[in-house]
Amino acid sequence: RSTLILFRRQRQMCIRDRINANPSAGLPERVLSGLQRFKGKVLFVLSGNDLTAQEFKDTVKASRKWRAFLCKAHITKQELNEADHTFSRRIWRDQVAKWTLDWVRLL
Repeated sequence: RSTLILFRRQRQMCIRDRINANPSAGLPERVLSGLQRFKGKVLFVLSGNDLTAQEFKDTVKASRKWRAFLCKAHITKQELNEADHTFSRRIWRDQVAKWTLDWVRLL
């Protein structure tokens, strides 16, 4: 019975999200909207030698809403400037693992 209730609530949330979503909004706006609705803690890990991370940083720099969101208490952001997109060196992966473990311990 409780599984059925959870399923129904999840379905209602998905329907509500589709109704509230702005299909003409760009990806950064849709991501921000979803993150603003999420009530849990968030960890961002960014690499420095990475076009995708740079695009994210450029989006944040250009958006007052993104900058304000990233300053909220439930948001943690870590940057590893010398790392590439996949954190391909062991030392980089170890650092990401440490940050993640430290973050999870605070949940």
